[in-house]
Amino acid sequence: MKVCFLIPAYNNQDGLNCTLDSISQDDYLSTTIFVYDDGSPQPLKTNVQCGVHMVELIRSEANFGVAHGLNTILDISLERRFDYALRIDAGDIYKLGRLKVQLDYLTSNTCCAVLGGGADIIDQNGAKIGEFSPPITKKELLKAFRCGYPLSHPTVAFRLDAFRKNNWKYPVEIKSAQDIYLFYDIFSINNDYVSNVQDSLIEYVRSDNSIGVRKARAQAFNHLKARVKHVEFNSIQSIIGVLDPGLWCRVISPKLAKKINSIRTLIKSAY
Repeated sequence: MKVCFLIPAYNNQDGLNCTLDSISQDDYLSTTIFVYDDGSPQPLKTNVQCGVHMVELIRSEANFGVAHGLNTILDISLERRFDYALRIDAGDIYKLGRLKVQLDYLTSNTCCAVLGGGADIIDQNGAKIGEFSPPITKKELLKAFRCGYPLSHPTVAFRLDAFRKNNWKYPVEIKSAQDIYLFYDIFSINNDYVSNVQDSLIEYVRSDNSIGVRKARAQAFNHLKARVKHVEFNSIQSIIGVLDPGLWCRVISPKLAKKINSIRTLIKSAY
């Protein structure tokens, strides 16, 4: 079984070091870690060895964007006939045992091509400030694609044979939230291609410098575009998803959306 990791990175040496160090703790299986440096002003550096894992650093002289970088290392993994690829971003903390959990599921569920999972959200001091609890059942997952959040993109694992056969790629014309756009396209072909496990697979570090914070508006806009592209006019849930005031609020003003969310949290805690 040939397994690899796909890690795009830009100008984040400390975050990349943290991610690689967390992966190095897992010796369940020897993998290859593909790191794509998307034209960082100060070139990123890695060791060749990371625990039992081998690291291959691919550097671009120019910044072409995340989708281009992911497609580059995805193509390498496909050409070299890897069986599975796990996504994670520089700065995310890999949770020990993730490899076994996802590979066990994928080998037992051969129709699944994209497998996500849960995530803990932590601050820069390591304190837990939230979590992503993934939809599990087919009904929950369908509802999440229509009007929620179906997958945490740094937790996903791919069955590469399915990507090879269907020529699936990240959409380079989408500059933010490329992952979710791709997942919507795959799910629309066959609902059984996408699944989640309940296990928390990573710790996502949220800070003012996180992409999810810096590009919140663009990500919300492209998530909305994905919902519009796949809207089902015979589904109330799907129509609600397109009209989602929370998502529209993030598109118009992420700061206002954050304040509203804080107020909701306070109200919930009061009861």
